[in-house]
Amino acid sequence: MTLWFLSGCLLFLLHLASSGPIPEALCRLSPVTESHPVQALLESYNVLSGCASKGTIRYPQEVHIINLKCVEEDPCQSEKEVTLHLTPIPAIPVHQKPLVFILNSPRPVTWELKTERLADDVPRFFFVSQGSTVQYEAGNFSLSAQTEERPLPSGNEHLLLWTQKNYGAVTSFTEVKMTKRMDIKVGEDEKFPATCRIDKNFMSLNYLAQYVQPQPAEGCIIRSSEDKMVHVIELDSPSYSSHSSFQVDIIIDIRPLNPDAKFSKSLTLILKCEKAVNWVIKTHNIAGKLEVLTPNSVRFDKEMDKSLLTSKLMIPNIPSTKEKIIKWASEKNHSVNSYTHAPVANKFHIKLDDDIEMNDEDNSEVPPKWLEFLQLSGSEGTGEFDPTSDFLNERDLLKEPEEAQGNINVALSVKCDETKMVAAIQKGILQFNCTMPQDTASPFDLIFAHPDAAINNVTFNMELYKTDLFLTPSQNYFSVAENGQVYVEVSLTKAENDLSFMIQTCFISTSSNPDILSEYTIIENICPKDDSVKFYNVRKLNYPKSQEQTEKKRFSFMFKSMFNTSLLFLHCELTLCTNDPSKDGEIDSLTKCVPPDEACISVNSNMILAMMNNKKSFTKPLAVITMERTSDTPSNQNRPNLPQPVFYGLDTPTVVGIAFAAFIIGALLTGALWYIYSHTGDTAGRQQVPTTPPASENSSAAHSIGSTQSTPCSSNSTA
Repeated sequence: MTLWFLSGCLLFLLHLASSGPIPEALCRLSPVTESHPVQALLESYNVLSGCASKGTIRYPQEVHIINLKCVEEDPCQSEKEVTLHLTPIPAIPVHQKPLVFILNSPRPVTWELKTERLADDVPRFFFVSQGSTVQYEAGNFSLSAQTEERPLPSGNEHLLLWTQKNYGAVTSFTEVKMTKRMDIKVGEDEKFPATCRIDKNFMSLNYLAQYVQPQPAEGCIIRSSEDKMVHVIELDSPSYSSHSSFQVDIIIDIRPLNPDAKFSKSLTLILKCEKAVNWVIKTHNIAGKLEVLTPNSVRFDKEMDKSLLTSKLMIPNIPSTKEKIIKWASEKNHSVNSYTHAPVANKFHIKLDDDIEMNDEDNSEVPPKWLEFLQLSGSEGTGEFDPTSDFLNERDLLKEPEEAQGNINVALSVKCDETKMVAAIQKGILQFNCTMPQDTASPFDLIFAHPDAAINNVTFNMELYKTDLFLTPSQNYFSVAENGQVYVEVSLTKAENDLSFMIQTCFISTSSNPDILSEYTIIENICPKDDSVKFYNVRKLNYPKSQEQTEKKRFSFMFKSMFNTSLLFLHCELTLCTNDPSKDGEIDSLTKCVPPDEACISVNSNMILAMMNNKKSFTKPLAVITMERTSDTPSNQNRPNLPQPVFYGLDTPTVVGIAFAAFIIGALLTGALWYIYSHTGDTAGRQQVPTTPPASENSSAAHSIGSTQSTPCSSNSTA
């Protein structure tokens, strides 16, 4: 019996050894230290006090004051550099007015200047407290800027009075505790008060100090021999008081552990948060491939390295807890390198240690985006596309022809350059999946445009209206009720006559992120999917070829309340197209413009690919309103509670006009009734009453007659 037991245990251990270690068992959670590759942070913005004014409008320069303070919880021991980020207020495209900055700090610091959309060759003066310096960006900005040390007063009121005495007025005053970053929006707004008076409750998005604090987290590191690196992040909430349903951005900052190195391996991120968040991916010196798997929305930063191939996959059923999520990743062939769980954070720093160089096989891998398009081409006949299916295996694309026998979904050779990818596929393979032209050679090219091949120097816009007159666009939130009409106008400002655009997709969802699809589809691939969609003809104007021109398209639809929420989002994607027949069929260029009715039967995967490379997304919030019901009162208790409609769009002149018209109609009706009464009244009622009584009547009768004389319109009761 004992021998059998030992033999069974030995067989079990041999089985474990042969099948490899259990990945979730190797992960023992411990508090995250500085050596952990993932660090959780909480980024916040705050000021102690401040003010803003339009008082400098009549002066030749703006004047901004920043007063750094040391507080008990932050004794100002660590900060030696402060980044000062200057951008114009939203109303100013490029700031061109001279600037004066008063920069006061309790100890010497270096102000590192970062600017956006500030014109060159404009005088700018920076007065700093003793021992501090200003470090300018390389470029023309530094040629017109000057720095000077001054003995500045430390108190808020004294510093404000000192500045007003020297410059007459102050544009902004900001008091903050010692920080590493200040964001100031320069510019004067007419809505600002006339004078800058310091307020302890001052809070403005134009003047903010940034604070980043490390957050407690738990995690583990799992050593893996895989070439691909996989990091799992599980977050409970983006803030300590996260009760809002609005989506919050979570920053994922990725960079090599060695600042001078460049990470060049495949990287997979598995990101999970129960709250409504949007993961914003930012990378520095990262090449190769980056794949993100998450049930939330994802946005890649625009300043990523162009050589980095990115992909994202929305997976709603990623499990929670360490054991389940690591097991799930293992089942999906993702060997996890690290797991991190943070209760509260809105920013994560990931440091990658690239100790294994990328081999030739990794360099030749097909980008995930191309795999999706190949899948789309293969499933065109059914009209369905499942990005999670195993229709096309990435490794199969790398096999030689003899290795790939028996697999019908194989690209025999792949060639990539900076702008396109050429895949040669046997004609016989594609005959289970698509129809090929008879004159096509046996090996043919599938050419995919680079994602950055979009045409520049064009401007898209989208506005919502209340009526089909399209006169005044709706500002901020567009309010709409059940079965209410939504009128949409989209436009393209361009310089080329042959350039045009199409409305590729429009849908309504509960998320502000257009990457999260919804069942409420209005337009899909130019074709209307909602029966209520109506297009309007817009008169085209003839412009000279050299003049910039604007093209407009208009449509409307009837809103249907499919979601149980008061805030929805209308997402529309516009795509460039060409009216030049000679460009028709060029996949790496623009697709031919097609009308909506034709698009319902003629759009194919090649057109969809071209449209995706030249598209622009717009999002407009929709405030869903409900009908109000009348209250039960004694006068209407027996009446049903009928909905009372809410009316919009009547301005003051219209209301006054309606009231005046009602007054005129009422006066005319009153005059008409009086005229009818005076000409058709009772004749007996209008008989003249004698002033002298007959001799036969006694005195009492005379008294009675006298009493009737006081009411000449009444009839004599004795007549």
